[in-house]
Amino acid sequence: MTSNKNNRVIITGASGFVGRQLVPLLVNRGFDLLLVGRQPRNEASGTEQIPYCTYDQLPGLANGYEALIHLATVNNDSDAEASEFRRINVNFLLETAELAQALGVAKFINVTSTHALASTAQDDYSVSKWTGDQQLRNSGIEGVYTIYSPAVYGTELAGKLKRLEMLPAKLRPLALRALTLLKPVVSVERLADSIADIVTSSDVPLQARRIFVSDALANPRGFAAMKRSGDLFFAICVLIFGSWLMLAIAVIVKLSSPGPAIFAQRRVGKDRKIFTCYKFRTMSDGTKESATHEIQSSSVTGVGSFLRAVKLDELPQIFNIFSNDMSLIGPRPCLPIQTELIEERHIRNVYALKPGITGLAQVQDIDMSDPKRLAETDAQYAAERTLVSEIKILISTFIGKGRGDRTSNTSI
Repeated sequence: MTSNKNNRVIITGASGFVGRQLVPLLVNRGFDLLLVGRQPRNEASGTEQIPYCTYDQLPGLANGYEALIHLATVNNDSDAEASEFRRINVNFLLETAELAQALGVAKFINVTSTHALASTAQDDYSVSKWTGDQQLRNSGIEGVYTIYSPAVYGTELAGKLKRLEMLPAKLRPLALRALTLLKPVVSVERLADSIADIVTSSDVPLQARRIFVSDALANPRGFAAMKRSGDLFFAICVLIFGSWLMLAIAVIVKLSSPGPAIFAQRRVGKDRKIFTCYKFRTMSDGTKESATHEIQSSSVTGVGSFLRAVKLDELPQIFNIFSNDMSLIGPRPCLPIQTELIEERHIRNVYALKPGITGLAQVQDIDMSDPKRLAETDAQYAAERTLVSEIKILISTFIGKGRGDRTSNTSI
């Protein structure tokens, strides 16, 4: 890589756990770095060959740099007071972003924890991360990119992952691979790749400036095999033990209003392949083909309203599971005419996944009336999915979380 503006990068917080591992990887990728810290350089830091300055000195040195990677943070293993979490993870974050914009740095890359997505968390760290993320997104500062990262590992381990150091070195990679089935993690190599893609790209759509990284996105085979087994087990159980219920519902739907018992509709699936999705009919026969939030609630039949409330209208989708067009859990499949949602999902690579009967967006009550938010939640699901998270979504569905897609005149 030749030396040019597109590979000149400023890094804050480079002395932290992630920074110590990330810096040599970026150097090896050919980036020219400028490290920034609050104190004069520690001469034993191991980065003596890389230019360094304090924040006060940065304005005189920032000219010609393409991006600023913000790693400075107070981590969740700190015993800091709530005020300190807010000062660094919120106020200092915004100050640094404003400084980058004032200095003409085109891209501000905030590497934050997935704790920033935990809007209901109460601990000081999560609250500060969520608040900082929200305020940065609403600040109007240009050129902001946010990378949401789960626990990071590399040549060093930290936090709960540090327990793996008790294992023999040869067993750690296997343990980490097994851990990805239970807990979202990301290698520092993969994080470096994401940062490099942002820095060197000349055309990143605004919609794609919230980026989710994890090993789940890069090593899906083992997880996919277990997920498929679980899907088939669920579908077979429903067919064996619930066929009487499906037959009864079909008869009731048929007798309650004119039209077929089963509603078949074209939907967009994995790799944007069109497939036929099956549900019990919940609307009057002849209702226009449109997104549910664009349809009047008067189109929903009395029986259909009950079936939608208890989610029994979804039962025929077990046949979509058998045909491998759908999974039990995944992004909600949309209509081919929902072009805005399709584009939002395409940008975020959501179509690498099979759609699901239920999913993270569904249990969070996010429907198709907000395509960008839905696509972002789908991308978050893709990055964070583990066996544990799948079980949590399934439990949330069974206890009634999420009301599904709402009709146009249903109050929210």
